[in-house]
Amino acid sequence: MTGQPMWVSRGIWVHQDCVQPDGNYLTHQNPYYGQQNCVFAEIKNRGTAPVSGAKVELWYANASLGLVWSNHWTLIGTVTLPTIAGGGSTIAKAPWFPPGTGHYCLIARIISAVDPMTTPEGPNINANVRANNNIAWRNVNVADCRHTPGNKVEVIVNNFEPAPKKLTLCFEVDGDFLAIGGEAILHPGTTIFDRWLAAGAQGTNVEVINGNEIRFTNSPASMAGIPFGANEQRIFNLTLIADRPLQRPGTNLVFYASLTEKIEGELVGGVNYVIVARGLNTDTDNDGTKDVEDTDDDGDGIPDELDPTPLGEPDCPPAALSIRREGSNVEMTWSGLGYSSVRHRS
Repeated sequence: MTGQPMWVSRGIWVHQDCVQPDGNYLTHQNPYYGQQNCVFAEIKNRGTAPVSGAKVELWYANASLGLVWSNHWTLIGTVTLPTIAGGGSTIAKAPWFPPGTGHYCLIARIISAVDPMTTPEGPNINANVRANNNIAWRNVNVADCRHTPGNKVEVIVNNFEPAPKKLTLCFEVDGDFLAIGGEAILHPGTTIFDRWLAAGAQGTNVEVINGNEIRFTNSPASMAGIPFGANEQRIFNLTLIADRPLQRPGTNLVFYASLTEKIEGELVGGVNYVIVARGLNTDTDNDGTKDVEDTDDDGDGIPDELDPTPLGEPDCPPAALSIRREGSNVEMTWSGLGYSSVRHRS
């Protein structure tokens, strides 16, 4: 994991039930709201002597930039671990009922008298994870429902310091997502936008649209010098848009994006997204006409411009969706660990 952010640990994953084989990070599934899911954590003994009597705590929090330990976290469960031989490993699991829709962050925290925390934990979860190999953190959202277009991803932005600070939000996306038709728009809200404007509207590769929204024009981009009060928390929204097939050959185009927070230059948290979008060769309804030329992408007889679901009915469970109509526009937003959001207007 060298070079990776602290919040993309491969040692934590989720299954939609506790019946399946334990698997690993490659078998991670998007959890379902309204049912039991299962959180897994792989614990490795990197030493040479066996370790006994340890426990692992599994915690969750609503996705936030600048999570505070332990104020923002809720315990899922504590699992007593078997004796782990030197160089060995074991997998712990605990049932989890997500309390609602929304993005979730997960941490696994090992409690051991033989191998205690290297550094006492403080409120900065990012610093805690970096300083202690007894803590793993996962906060990755995957947009793997290509036929279920979404819209805004809600993210909590925190100044967990007991004094006013200036925050910077950084956006990055790989490949040429923004150059070939993708868009990324940050919605900070009127209050924060006005503060940022009054403080000098610092930023790179950003432009103001629709009065108080920030469009990222290239990667990396930043909205910098945002004044936040002591212990202030605000909700931002990030919209990732792929209105039409992106201008690159292929049927499933994959891009990796991140939104991170810095407090006066110090990285304190972030959210990663995997965006799956349509390419020039995508044919959603398999009618032999590519979506770039098709006026009815899902083949339901309703022209895309009049169809509230132009790519077909949602593949994700309705309990994980919120649907909102604004005039003639219908917005569908889904969320939960493993989800990001992509909007299509074909």
